[in-house]
Amino acid sequence: MLYSSRSLCLLLMPGFSLLAGAAFDPARDVRISCSRGAVTLTAPAGTHLKRRFLAVTLASGPGALRMGALPPAPDRDEGDEPIYRGPVTIPLAGQGLADEVELEIRYQPATEGPAGACYLPAYRKLKVPRGDLAALPAGPHTQTLPALADFQGRPFPLDGLRGSVAVVAFWDATCAPSRRALPALDRLSASFRDRPLRVLGVALDDDPQAAARFLHDTPPGFPIAWDRHKALSRRLGIVTLPTTLILDADGAEVARFEGGGRIPPEEAAVAALRAGLNAGTV
Repeated sequence: MLYSSRSLCLLLMPGFSLLAGAAFDPARDVRISCSRGAVTLTAPAGTHLKRRFLAVTLASGPGALRMGALPPAPDRDEGDEPIYRGPVTIPLAGQGLADEVELEIRYQPATEGPAGACYLPAYRKLKVPRGDLAALPAGPHTQTLPALADFQGRPFPLDGLRGSVAVVAFWDATCAPSRRALPALDRLSASFRDRPLRVLGVALDDDPQAAARFLHDTPPGFPIAWDRHKALSRRLGIVTLPTTLILDADGAEVARFEGGGRIPPEEAAVAALRAGLNAGTV
């Protein structure tokens, strides 16, 4: 089951180790900088960053931001997870951004050795001038995604999302912020009713009956697919629920919003694309 790292961070604030008395501080000791169109995170000696938790998103403001591909991870931890020791650079590109861009960087550090400790994912914000980010070039950017089905087992082709701006929301009926997010997405869909916008909910429930009961009580005005084996969510790096992706007409991700209560920036991202922004690849 995926979990909400935001809610868990309430249990362990950044800067406090799972191992009492540890001197490492994730907020202080992991260096973050932005230059030449990329964010660089540097883990100090004796620590590493887990690859699957690294993400950079637009924290606030207009426009669209895309994170480029992460470099191959040169090492693995004891659980065979890909990790980075030292610096890792994440390319970024955006369009329609404010003069000053506020980024949100997510990472999960761990200390090594006999007294090592794993930390919960940390979130840091960084303000950078728009000129520090590359512009999104025009052109299609697509990828082959795992097939989905609905709760009755009928295939649900994702190709139908292409051709217009799309909002894809990952949720779980056992997650309270997810349950609140679906009605909010209904309102977002209604606000763009006069302009083509496709909205899709992707359920990650292990218990389809629990999801069916929730959908019966709170029927959404958009289709729901079931990522039964979590293949799509793993491919797209979904680690927090709810997570909403904004896709352009070519099916490329241009914005990602994690956690509930993000409708205003989601509306801004959709509006930016609807205004004629062309997305491409970093």
